[in-house]
Amino acid sequence: VLMPRGSRKSWLWMILLAISVRFLCTAKAQMALALPAALVLLIVFTVYHHPQTKKPLIAFSLMGALLCGLVSYDIWQSVFYGALMIADDPDAAMEELGIPAEMKADIGKHAYYPNSEYVYPIESDELQEKFYDHVTTMTLVRYYLRHPKDMLTMMNRAAQESVTLSTSFMTYTDARYSDNRPLHRMNLWCNLRSIFAARTFWVYVLLYGTAGVFCLTLICRKKTQKRTKLLAMLFLCVMFVGVMQYPLSVIGNGFADNNKQMYTFMLCHDLLVVAAGVVLVRRLIPARRTAENAI
Repeated sequence: VLMPRGSRKSWLWMILLAISVRFLCTAKAQMALALPAALVLLIVFTVYHHPQTKKPLIAFSLMGALLCGLVSYDIWQSVFYGALMIADDPDAAMEELGIPAEMKADIGKHAYYPNSEYVYPIESDELQEKFYDHVTTMTLVRYYLRHPKDMLTMMNRAAQESVTLSTSFMTYTDARYSDNRPLHRMNLWCNLRSIFAARTFWVYVLLYGTAGVFCLTLICRKKTQKRTKLLAMLFLCVMFVGVMQYPLSVIGNGFADNNKQMYTFMLCHDLLVVAAGVVLVRRLIPARRTAENAI
C-alpha cells in the first residue's frame, strides 16, 4: 500500500504476500475461507501497480473461488455437542438432520471421549454410513437458517468466548492441555482487549456494519486518495477474514473449544481496533493543531 505506484519491487512483495496467504489458507480447513479476501488483495494490488495485467486476473479469481468451495470438514461436535443440545425438540431435530434415533444417547458428548463411549465409534464405518455420508457442513448451515433462534444462541456464545484468551483446550482423551493458568506474557493487552470485545452478536453486527459502510464509502468516493482507498480495502479484507471465522467457531465445532476456534477472529479484531485507533488519533491531532493555530 505504501510503496510508490508502479514500483518494480512490488512484484517481489506480492509474491511474498501470496506465499504467506498460502500458509494461512492451508493452516486449518476453516482458514481456506480466507482465500477470497486474499485473492481480492492480490488482485487489487496487481491492478494498482501493474494495470496492464488485468485479463489473467479473471481466471485467477475463478480458480480461487473453486478451491474455496471444495473445502469441507467433519462436524460431529457441531451437531451432538452443539445444535442438538439447544434444540427445543431434539428428536425432531435429529429426524430433520437425518440422524438415526438410537444416536440420541450421544447428545451432549463432544469428540474427545474414548470410542467406547459412543453409540458408534467416531472413526468407524458405521458412523460414516449413518452420519457423515448425509450430514455435512451445509446441512447444518441450512438447519440453522431454518432455526434462527438457535443460530442466535450460538452466535452469542461465540461473542462471549471472544472476550478473553484461554490457555486450556481439550484433547482426545477428555483431558486438558493445561489447567487454564494465567498467562505470563502479553498480560497488559489480554486485560485491555476485553474492553474492546463485544459480549453479544448484535454489537459485533453494529460495529462491523458501521466499519464496512465507512470503508466502502471511502472506496467509492471519487475524491478519496488512492492510498486511502487501498488502506480501506486492506481493512475490509482483514475484517472479512475475521468475520468468516466467527460463525465457524460454533457452527463447525458446537460448544467445544470455542475460544481456540475464535483465535483468528480475535486476532483480526485486535488488529482492526488498533488500526482504527491509530487512524482516529492521527486525525484528531492535526485537527487540534489547526484549531490552536486559528486561535
